[in-house]
Amino acid sequence: MIFMLTEDEAKRTKIERLYNKYRNMMFYVANNILHDEFLAEDAVQQSFVQAYNYLYKIDENNCRKTRNFFVIICRNVSINIYNQMKRRAAEELNEDMASGDENITEIVIGSESLERLNNIIGELKPIYQEVIFLKYSHGFSVAEIAEMKNIKPDTVQKRIERAKKQLLVLLSKEGGLNG
Repeated sequence: MIFMLTEDEAKRTKIERLYNKYRNMMFYVANNILHDEFLAEDAVQQSFVQAYNYLYKIDENNCRKTRNFFVIICRNVSINIYNQMKRRAAEELNEDMASGDENITEIVIGSESLERLNNIIGELKPIYQEVIFLKYSHGFSVAEIAEMKNIKPDTVQKRIERAKKQLLVLLSKEGGLNG
């Protein structure tokens, strides 16, 4: 962790105290944005790496100001992680779906599209939501998903195909994502 980055004992002690004091609050903030404990932990770690650069400005005695500083950093880091994950998921989903149906490319374009697409994915049956989420949001391969779920890779692939078909139906009922 960041504690090992510095040879200065005073800085190391200060960052350890700050970490112990604010990590749970920061984890709560990050997890509310990311809804994933592992990503929330990453966000907390990245936040402390950024905060380390401003360690000389952090006043441990001014709790409100310090707490706000850490909340702002953690919130921004979490939002960046969230946006990166959504962008990557949308690109992968768009590529996969475009290979089967060209009009999907037009449907998935738009600034509000990701949120609406997530809402539509939420209408799928849970077994389909799960494979779509694991494949496109977390980037797992079909083989990895099969291993996690203890099912055959062909079953995972079939569920992904069925989920895509259901998404097309739901998208067409809604009139596309942009409309």
